[in-house]
Amino acid sequence: MIIEKMKTPAKAIKRHKIKLQSEARIETKGLIRANQVETDYINRAMKNALTPPDDITIDDWVEKNIILPEHTCPEPGPLKISRTPYTRGILQAFGSLYIEHIVIVFGRQVGKSQGVLYPCLAYAIAQDPGPAHFVISTRELAKYTSQNRLQPMFLQCEEVKRRMTSNPDDFTNMEMRFQNMVLTLAGGGTVSQMISRPVRYLFRDEIDEITGDASSSADPLKAVQETTSTFANRKIVDTSTPTTTTGNIWQQLTTCQYVFEFWVPCPECGGYQIMIWDRIKFDSDEKDREKLIREVRFECKHCKAKLQEIKKAEMVINGQWRAREDPLADILNYKDTDIEKTVLLEDVLENYSVRKIGFLMPKWYGLFYHTTWANAVREFLEAMDAQRDFGDYLRLRDWCQYWAAKPWEEKREVKAVTDLLQNKIDIPAFIIPKGFVALTCGVDMAQDGFYYVILAWKRDMSCHLVHYGFVAGWESVTALLWETSYQMEGEERNLGIYRLGIDTGGTKYQGETVMTMTEACYEWIRRFGRGRAVGIKGASSQVKSGKRMQVSIIDKTPKGKPIPGGLMNWIVDTSAFKDAIHYRLSLEEGVPGRFTFSADTDTDYIKHLLSEEKRLNRRTGKFDWVALSKANHWLDATNYAFAVADPECNGGIMVIRQPIQQKATQTQSKHKSGWMNNWK
Repeated sequence: MIIEKMKTPAKAIKRHKIKLQSEARIETKGLIRANQVETDYINRAMKNALTPPDDITIDDWVEKNIILPEHTCPEPGPLKISRTPYTRGILQAFGSLYIEHIVIVFGRQVGKSQGVLYPCLAYAIAQDPGPAHFVISTRELAKYTSQNRLQPMFLQCEEVKRRMTSNPDDFTNMEMRFQNMVLTLAGGGTVSQMISRPVRYLFRDEIDEITGDASSSADPLKAVQETTSTFANRKIVDTSTPTTTTGNIWQQLTTCQYVFEFWVPCPECGGYQIMIWDRIKFDSDEKDREKLIREVRFECKHCKAKLQEIKKAEMVINGQWRAREDPLADILNYKDTDIEKTVLLEDVLENYSVRKIGFLMPKWYGLFYHTTWANAVREFLEAMDAQRDFGDYLRLRDWCQYWAAKPWEEKREVKAVTDLLQNKIDIPAFIIPKGFVALTCGVDMAQDGFYYVILAWKRDMSCHLVHYGFVAGWESVTALLWETSYQMEGEERNLGIYRLGIDTGGTKYQGETVMTMTEACYEWIRRFGRGRAVGIKGASSQVKSGKRMQVSIIDKTPKGKPIPGGLMNWIVDTSAFKDAIHYRLSLEEGVPGRFTFSADTDTDYIKHLLSEEKRLNRRTGKFDWVALSKANHWLDATNYAFAVADPECNGGIMVIRQPIQQKATQTQSKHKSGWMNNWK
């Protein structure tokens, strides 16, 4: 019986054989199919490798093959060089046999990335492949650029798409493997990971924003450029809007053999000229700002014709790139020249000895909606208004960089005590000069007391040092805020403090006090500030909002003790306000915004103002404030007095309708009991 049960029926054996045969046939078909796919891929790769590149210029290839993606481009669809005619010459320079390094210094948003950088990369992949690096300021921005700009462009370009491999893992955000080359992307802080990979192509976008790895002292731009040194036919393309004269892009531009500017013809007389700012004419005396903007014209250098904006497209389409015979003599200072002293780009591209060239062009050449002459004038006038009314030079700096493609020149002249003494006027301390409408006070905490500065302000943001000094206890700070006033020149009335800003930073008091300096400051603001005193915490760089200051709500003390209702604390970019202080100190007598001192100001205060100076940071290429002396308390207090007067601080002094009047009194604070007795 047991033996009979172990027997397998003949039908079951037959079914098993059929199943095995079926599986074998499926596996065989799969292998054949896989082999066919591999064979097709090899054949396609061999065909692409053996097919010579198209006999076509790079600019014509770009117009024929590049399609701009919808979700990141204002004008999606086939790329039309007629929308950015100035890019044609740069594309031709990239295709030159001799040029190996191109530097592009443009204003913002005129097509230098989407119209030059990305198409050049696509052309290299499809027509002249070689390993490539693409470097941008941060890894996050590199990933965004890859996902939203490069990959969509590559996928819509058939010539690039057919160079992709069949393996989807070869096409990632930070590395793309094509059939005949590899493209690697990196942020400025990760450049060190690329220096061991030799490449033929190096594309560096917005290089003024590229900084090195904090753990390395090497120059990231120099380090990554060395990766191209083994390729005789290398190509390097750098682009950026300029920042300062020591910025990366401006330093690259100054080492170019030729720097090209875009010359345009006058539609009336045909004379070629540079579209310099001085030829964009407007009536500065016109009170109606909108009428002034509508009447902006470009004046021809030759026939003096006043050209309307509608003529600009014709001018730019027929423009040409020209370089001066002595490129660094005047071009970097934006001086004009005659066409007889220039050379055409086409002639330079035929010169085998020229390896590095640059292109310089302001934003107002653009043919887009927001790049008009009228908008350039509008933003220029708004920047000048901000400088005149508020002493805010940052908007003028941005205009110079974004519109004029001109670096902002940091003033870092070393001031002496005797220089600043020239800012004293014949008004004694404790007296407010005529025309000033408000007082602000800045207080800097120290272990043994408080340094304070009191400034008077005009509505045009001119300021005057009324008084400064030192007090030993919190009760004196309370009296300074609520019980002290200063006489107006030639009048019987006095002004009290409009707003006080006090430093909330600090450590523990020396001795056996139970509170930190920060906790003591928070408590004082809650009990005695009553909307007139605000806390200030300094930040050494621009706050996240992109402004000079932003408010933060503190709901706990540093030790974790809850603060009922929270406490308003201002985060302040101290570097920006130090810039403003020294800028206003440098203004000539009679210029709105000037910072003056009372006749009794001595050298102690001025030495505090000069306790820091701007020095070049070799690593970042920018100027930073560096302490020269520890005695800087009145500088910090002045900074806080500036901050609470600024319009970004709830309107600053601009919201004052009438001066705050207050009788002078010697009465001391009534709050003398409790834990405040333990304060210094």
